Amino acid sequence: HGIRRGNFQQVSDPSIRPLFPAFEYQSRRDRATRDGNAAKGEENHLALDGLIAAVDWEGWAHWAPPNGYNCRCAIVPVPLDVLESRGLIKDGKVKVPKVSPRAFANPRFTMSRPDQQLYLGI
Repeated sequence: HGIRRGNFQQVSDPSIRPLFPAFEYQSRRDRATRDGNAAKGEENHLALDGLIAAVDWEGWAHWAPPNGYNCRCAIVPVPLDVLESRGLIKDGKVKVPKVSPRAFANPRFTMSRPDQQLYLGI
C-alpha cells in the first residue's frame, strides 16, 4: 500500500492522464487506522479517507501516504467517468478538495520529503 512512484509515472503519460486525472486517498478503515486529535498533534489518517484530488494537486506533496510510521494508507487512480458521475469535474478540471481540519500527518513524513520530488517533481 501507499503511494508508488510508478502510479504517478503511469498517470503522467499523455495517453493515460485524461482517463485517470485524479487519485483517491484510502485508509484501511479498521480499528488500527489512526483517528487521533489533530489539535494534540496526533496523526489522523481516517480524516483523509475518501479525499479525491487531481494527480497534479500540490496538496499531495503533504498528504500523500505514508503519513506516519507503519502507515497503511494508499492512493488509487480514479477514472474520469467516476469523477464526472460524482460531480467532481468543473470546467474540464478536477475540483480542488477541502481537507478535513481533523486531518494530521506526522511532520517527519511530510516536510521536505525526498520521495515527493520523485513522484510530483516538486
